[in-house]
Amino acid sequence: MRAFATTSPLQHVARWALAALLLGVSGAALAQACSMPLPGEGSDDAPFEIGDVTAFTSMTDRFAELTNALSFTDACWSASFVLTDDVDLKGVDFVPVGRDGNRSRVNRATFNGTFDGGGHAIHHLRMDGDGIDSGKDRSGMALFQELAGATVRDVTFASPFARSPGYDVAVLAGAAADATIRDVTISGADVRGGAVVGVVAGRVTGGTWTNVSVLGSNVRVNDNMYTNRWRGGGLAGLLLLTSDLVVRDPDVDVSVDGLFQTGGAFGNVVAKDDTSSLIVTGGQVTTVVHGESETGGLVGTVKPDTTVAIEGTRFDVEVRPSPRLPGNATITHGGGIVGNVQGGALRIDESTVVADADLG
Repeated sequence: MRAFATTSPLQHVARWALAALLLGVSGAALAQACSMPLPGEGSDDAPFEIGDVTAFTSMTDRFAELTNALSFTDACWSASFVLTDDVDLKGVDFVPVGRDGNRSRVNRATFNGTFDGGGHAIHHLRMDGDGIDSGKDRSGMALFQELAGATVRDVTFASPFARSPGYDVAVLAGAAADATIRDVTISGADVRGGAVVGVVAGRVTGGTWTNVSVLGSNVRVNDNMYTNRWRGGGLAGLLLLTSDLVVRDPDVDVSVDGLFQTGGAFGNVVAKDDTSSLIVTGGQVTTVVHGESETGGLVGTVKPDTTVAIEGTRFDVEVRPSPRLPGNATITHGGGIVGNVQGGALRIDESTVVADADLG
């Protein structure tokens, strides 16, 4: 009778690893590829293609499936996507990226890939958490719940709407950490939230934003829904900086209505590491800002050990008491550029132009 040699499980593993090395297969290549019901491969050279409403909702539905399964290491979270045509979402119900099928917010659902608009526009994006009862699920209401090291570029959002009684409410990202946002325009936005509200992002910890435009848009903090009533801005509500946020050539034309720590671009700026800065160069800021306290044309509040540097930016701003206050109310700590500098540093280059600062 012929004898057959046996192989232990450990030997199987060793042989498989040796074969992988001999074939030159990297760990990344051995990892499972992103499964997305779209044309393309999800790579930078062959991104997943989104050319219509069906493709857009296929993408968001797939992310909802991954969130349901708590599959946060899947390759889809770091994949690349590109719009190949304009997409009109008017009347379309979809699940924002980072929420599960029940629209519940799930921590760790973070996008760190690339979303390339290809020069196209997304019309009538709508995210509404007004009927959500859970305090946790009210927050992070935006197209992406959180961006971390992601890139968003060359896209226009036309007439978007975002509303929730929670915090971190915005059009693009509830929170953005070290994101690269370039050549992005958001026009005609209506954004309403309980606290930490902005058009581009709610909360930001750093990154590089270049040629970001927010035009003809409105931000309202505390739409009779929340008690904190603070931190709203035309770009972002709160900067909790662990690295610099560099904003180059912004074009901001917004109306912001808040009460506490309200700015035409940023509500509150805090350097968590005592070294990071907000750096704004070039561009223009045209804002009407309403508040009660710590309200400014660019920034509401600069916290201690925090630096805001401005170079070559043009300001045309109005800073006025919120219409929700009594008729004879005045703003406590209001300013044309910054409402209140609480021990931080404000550096304004001589090329900065304040065309008009109306402090009503």
